[in-house]
Amino acid sequence: MTKANGREEYGVTTLCRKRAEIVSEIGEKEIALQNLVLQLGHLDAALRIMRPEIALPALPDRHLIRRSTKRGDVSRPVIQALHEARGPLTVKELARAMLIAHGKPAQRVSEEAKESVRSLLRQLRKRGDVRPMGLDGPSQTWELVRE
Repeated sequence: MTKANGREEYGVTTLCRKRAEIVSEIGEKEIALQNLVLQLGHLDAALRIMRPEIALPALPDRHLIRRSTKRGDVSRPVIQALHEARGPLTVKELARAMLIAHGKPAQRVSEEAKESVRSLLRQLRKRGDVRPMGLDGPSQTWELVRE
């Protein structure tokens, strides 16, 4: 076994151990979540016994909870994509680059992602950092202004 193979094997072992820790932690969190849901059910039942007419709100849908974006979450990947591009890019291509940079699936680009990119492009256009270059079919293409 060479030195490189030994280091690589050590790295793989370390990563596998870390993965097992994360899987274990996920299991613990799932159990804790189940316990909280059970406790909530007991509280709801007690409230309904004491006041049958009470209207209790349902649990919020976890998919509807939006994470606010941090400064640069949209602009950095979009500007990087424009910088590395060989030609003008469409909003859809820029949104796909943003999703990939965030580690999200980019096979289907959501309207929300495209709207975030459009909003950023409007801001960058006002500052003079990007310019529209024409149409690629029905889509406007954009490029970085290089001085």
